Amino acid sequence: MCAYLVTRHDRLGGAFRGYVRACQSLASAEAFVGWLNKCQGIEDDPDLSFSYGVEIKENLRETKGDLPADYLPAASRRQLASMLSIAHFWSMRRPVRSLVYLFWISSFVSGAVAASTQIYIYQVFTSVGLNIVAGIAMFTGCMIGFCVYGAIVAQCRLNAKHGFPLSFIVTGLGIIFLPLAHDVTEACAAATVRGIGLGLFWLTIHTYELMETRDHERDVYSTFASTGDQIVTVASAAFATLLIWLSQSLGAGDFTLLFFVTPPIFLFGLPSIGALPDYRPEPIKKHDLVHFLTDRHNQAAQIYLMGGAASNILQQTIIPLASIIVLGTASA
Repeated sequence: MCAYLVTRHDRLGGAFRGYVRACQSLASAEAFVGWLNKCQGIEDDPDLSFSYGVEIKENLRETKGDLPADYLPAASRRQLASMLSIAHFWSMRRPVRSLVYLFWISSFVSGAVAASTQIYIYQVFTSVGLNIVAGIAMFTGCMIGFCVYGAIVAQCRLNAKHGFPLSFIVTGLGIIFLPLAHDVTEACAAATVRGIGLGLFWLTIHTYELMETRDHERDVYSTFASTGDQIVTVASAAFATLLIWLSQSLGAGDFTLLFFVTPPIFLFGLPSIGALPDYRPEPIKKHDLVHFLTDRHNQAAQIYLMGGAASNILQQTIIPLASIIVLGTASA
């Protein structure tokens, strides 16, 4: 953060310039955060936090002087930037941090079982076509969980927060049901149940992202969620590999431990769910849909919605079905 401010902003307040000089001794990031909050007059408001250098620039007296990019030693800038990144995370309000935790937990579980699910289905049924059909079934479940449940929540004014525990339960059941499947129908049903759980999660996380995060928090939230997701993806693959190895060593089958041990990880998300406020959305009415589709101010959102839907249909349905036809023709 400090390195960003030093290198990207050429007109910073004199007060900030003086404090950067003091930071040459690598004063604590906590003191720096407190000073920034004081400069912006928000030290007594826990619901607000600093986020970007541009906000500091807008709130401090501007001068015409330049602050050279190499004002602090490179090692000092990197160390202070690292400390401020951690400070940034803890400066987020607890509900926003809770959303980040829930996002990481869901990504960890999904990353651990996603590839193994496809491998297991092929290993048991030795059919590439079934893998493709199971994938379509899972994404159909996602649509059901996202759209159908979302409409029910809005029309009945249910508590949207309940979508998190419900999604964890349904996703966990879908993972556990898969190794218990004995035929194609049961395998596709398990994939559909898991998809419904994923749809419930994405519906709920997107709802709270729009409702709970504020403009000055969203970029910081997105940064930590995305960065953590990359780390979690690697960690989940290593975790899955360890469970597969243990399962093989114990003679319990390749994926038994993975499918039965992974779902309880969702329990780590319970404290984060408790930190979120209740939310009961307003019912969706006909004029809301008409307004969204006809209002020219929503044109960018309309293009994004239609384009994204068309892309998903092509990616998740048309291409897999074409693959089945091609594979069937080749086998014949």
